[in-house]
Amino acid sequence: DPLHDPHGDPIPTRELHLPLTSEVPLSQLRPPQDAEVRRVRDGDPELLRYLSEMGIKPQARLEIIEYSPFDNNLQVRIEGREEPVVLGPRVTNQVYVELVG
Repeated sequence: DPLHDPHGDPIPTRELHLPLTSEVPLSQLRPPQDAEVRRVRDGDPELLRYLSEMGIKPQARLEIIEYSPFDNNLQVRIEGREEPVVLGPRVTNQVYVELVG
């Protein structure tokens, strides 16, 4: 049986139990933390397309480079992309990660 749907959301067991996780919203991370994407909220198809184009999907590795306290933006290096990107809270609140390293 699969443990997660395509966007990383956990699928309950036959007994309707959900696995415990140590996921946090990407918005809570600060440099120099590294993380792996575990799931993305799937309520907004436009946001899902944007995240997919950026390479932000379950199991993608992220490196937090810079945090801007003024607007809560994060500068992030995404595995497989050369240039870092700046992500605002509208995005970082919808992406759940687990710390690595």
